Amino acid sequence: MEWSDDLMLDVILTTGGTGFSARDVTPEATRSVIEKEATGLAIAMLTGSLKMTPLTMLSR
Repeated sequence: MEWSDDLMLDVILTTGGTGFSARDVTPEATRSVIEKEATGLAIAMLTGSLKMTPLTMLSR
């Protein structure tokens, strides 16, 4: 957290940990520390990924 504050970053992208197993907690962990969600970015990435594989629907 400190490095993102020190660098005054506006956007941080996270990957992985979005499945349904017990260790997949990236969405929950991210929500606990962010100020605002960029929902449009998530929708755009999901839309692009759906063109590659229908398994994208299983992402959270």
